[in-house]
Amino acid sequence: MNKYWWRAYKDVLSCMGKAMLWFLLNMIFVSAPFWIIGILTAFAFNEKTKAIIDEEFSKLLKDCTISFVLCAIIGAIMVDFIFSKAIIGKKLSFIIAWFTFLPLLIVTIPYSFLMCDKSSNNDFHTLMSFQFGMIGYTFIYCTLVKTILFRREVK
Repeated sequence: MNKYWWRAYKDVLSCMGKAMLWFLLNMIFVSAPFWIIGILTAFAFNEKTKAIIDEEFSKLLKDCTISFVLCAIIGAIMVDFIFSKAIIGKKLSFIIAWFTFLPLLIVTIPYSFLMCDKSSNNDFHTLMSFQFGMIGYTFIYCTLVKTILFRREVK
């Protein structure tokens, strides 16, 4: 094996780095409501204001806001993919399309419980675990698809 094997993968790693940076920058901007609430919490001088801010933060989390934002990011990737001139096989295109719509199906389940069962207090820990799982899924999906797109641009 060539002792400089990593040079063959330099373009791929560069494209993957761009994809990860793309995802990170998107997450910074789409999580703006959480940043704003965090800053407001830091400057809350009385308990009433802090309670209102904490309630708003909890509401954002309980309403699965993160999941909907992640679905929007995945949709943006799909639109980029559709309008790109990337020529890939039909199987890979089908796989990318399937994994684009999968989160919509997955998000429908907990959101249906939120909307249909207002009487029960949903388990906050389970809801947060689900949303963190969605972050991981979105990170992997976006990194892989954007790497493919960036790689096609380099060629």
